[in-house]
Amino acid sequence: MTVNNIKELAGVIDHTLLKPETTSEQIRRLCEEAKQYGFHAVSINPRWVPLAADLLQGTGVAVGGVVSLPSGADFTNIKALQTKEAIMAGADEIDMVADLAAIIEGDEKYLAGQLEAVRRVCHSMRPKVLLKVIIEATVLTNAQKIFA
Repeated sequence: MTVNNIKELAGVIDHTLLKPETTSEQIRRLCEEAKQYGFHAVSINPRWVPLAADLLQGTGVAVGGVVSLPSGADFTNIKALQTKEAIMAGADEIDMVADLAAIIEGDEKYLAGQLEAVRRVCHSMRPKVLLKVIIEATVLTNAQKIFA
């Protein structure tokens, strides 16, 4: 992808705030910045999805709900439930953390099963909800990144 100007660049950025101690005031500021600069989305913990959805309604800025932060170690059914709850609360996109242990161990069956379960929830919605997968790249080898 070639970006021709700052506005186009901003349009592909997810403005993110995932600290567990985040406050509603910080979410309000995050959303205002996302609108001001024309970011693609805000990426936030599910707790704040309803507030962000209200603040960003009609602005063109998407709300991304993060599922299974920080290590992706939740059971598959929990990830699927978290995904559905985030979407029902107003998430336009899901940012799912891939199971770190599955990546490190090369457990393709487990990892693929989780991805498919969450994808199924996202694609059952009308309109379909975009699923993005987060990998903790800083702790992975190059081979593990390629596997993921």
